[in-house]
Amino acid sequence: MLIFQQSDEDLMALAALDQNGPFDELVRRYENRLLATAYRSIRNHDTAEDIVQEVFITVWEERRRFDKNIAKFSTWIYTILQNKITDYLRRRYLEKDNISLSMVEEDKDVLASVLDDQSGREGSKRWFDELSENQMAKVKEIVLRYLDKDDQLLFQLKDENGLSYKEIKQKPLFKGVSIATLKKRRQYLKEKIIEALEIEKYNKSGK
Repeated sequence: MLIFQQSDEDLMALAALDQNGPFDELVRRYENRLLATAYRSIRNHDTAEDIVQEVFITVWEERRRFDKNIAKFSTWIYTILQNKITDYLRRRYLEKDNISLSMVEEDKDVLASVLDDQSGREGSKRWFDELSENQMAKVKEIVLRYLDKDDQLLFQLKDENGLSYKEIKQKPLFKGVSIATLKKRRQYLKEKIIEALEIEKYNKSGK
């Protein structure tokens, strides 16, 4: 049977015998899919590529330990990928001066309560995808306190007052700012929510 006709599990069995061809075929099958998944979490193409490369290094190093009776190859490799992504995010958020680390204890307690409500609902989505409207409103209220005044005003005009980006551009503070830039700055709030939740999730894990 030709290599491209064999199952992932059969290719891993051959890779366990130190055959490079079957392993190269697995790389061909999964590289782009893993890269797309990593990029959705990391939002940096170069870093996503590095993480995927680390995944395949791990797959090769652990090739003799793979057991198709325990898990499908696809499940196994995506688990490795998710672990690599989680490790990267932990390092990133612990190393940078991010919003969560400078929060007062009362605000951290509110975020912790949100995480408690989300217990057991990780799945393939991030925490912010699982938040209810009330939870999101609560988290936004906290996160906004840690943004600069310009961004606070932008989110007030857009999210609370419901102005369009074209209307916001007419405000004195934002004259000359492109709509694309305004959209990017508004995305900053979402990123800060993610940072706040993920670092608190890490802190709660006790790892």
